[in-house]
Amino acid sequence: MRVTDQDPVAPLDAVRTFTVTVGNTNRAPQVAPIPNQTVGEGAVLDVPVTATDPDGVSSLTLGLVGAPTFVTLTDQGGGQGLLHIAPGSGTAATYLNVTVVAADHDGVTPLEGRAAFTLTVTQAASPASKVYLHGSGGTANPPTLSLDGIAPTGATAKYQDSAGVDFNNGNAWVSIGTWTAQPALNPGTLSALGDLQAWVGLKNSDDIGTQFDLRAEVFKNGTLIATGVARCLTGITRNPALAKEVAVPFVPFSAVEFDGVTDTLRLAVLTRIGTNPDGTKCPGPGGSHNNARGLRLYFDTKTRASQFGVGAP
Repeated sequence: MRVTDQDPVAPLDAVRTFTVTVGNTNRAPQVAPIPNQTVGEGAVLDVPVTATDPDGVSSLTLGLVGAPTFVTLTDQGGGQGLLHIAPGSGTAATYLNVTVVAADHDGVTPLEGRAAFTLTVTQAASPASKVYLHGSGGTANPPTLSLDGIAPTGATAKYQDSAGVDFNNGNAWVSIGTWTAQPALNPGTLSALGDLQAWVGLKNSDDIGTQFDLRAEVFKNGTLIATGVARCLTGITRNPALAKEVAVPFVPFSAVEFDGVTDTLRLAVLTRIGTNPDGTKCPGPGGSHNNARGLRLYFDTKTRASQFGVGAP
């Protein structure tokens, strides 16, 4: 700094030198928001995470706080990381404030940035558990159709009939019945279905020799999630004691979550005249039948317990 006295004859000044040091103000790193995550027991989920530093620090380190043991974080360097979530059996719960931490390791004022999320692990259905078809209110076409995990113990089979089927009038699928499970039956992740094992017979003996197709549809809250078809079924008779057991395999489908509170599982079973994949009528014995009075499905008895499997593969 210089000071001058402004004298008009012999001006003088004085000079004093000093140093000004401007310190660096450290700012905390920032972790990008992480959405809440939901995963079923036995499933695996990887979630990328990103952190940045407003001061340009590239040597951030990432850590994990408040996470269950089945959640791990791999620090990939440069503020990049990967969360690996792999819950096992018995871990179903809601985990609050699972937190990713980014640290800048500043030499004077080290700071951290954080991002927290909620992790929900849903209970998986028991592998290959069976769901049985039941009816109440009568033996023939009972008005109430239901599903549960309790094997039937009765000696007399109940049955549900379809309406008539006609190949020449479009051969539309005709309903046999729809069975509904209580919501508490199926909390968790439904990722696979075992074959529908159904017992079928004829409504009318005049239809002996007719070939039928049998279709199964599984719904969540009215939304179709899985289907299966068994084609060109033969050897079906009117005699209940000779009911034919049919396996209807379900096509693989995307896993679906059920909350166990309001979500409902339904099974619809339908039939039509036996048809090849190309839409032509099934050949061979019975292939000449263009129509039939309908198909009968037996269920809810020890000897003819129509059922299918639910759970994980």
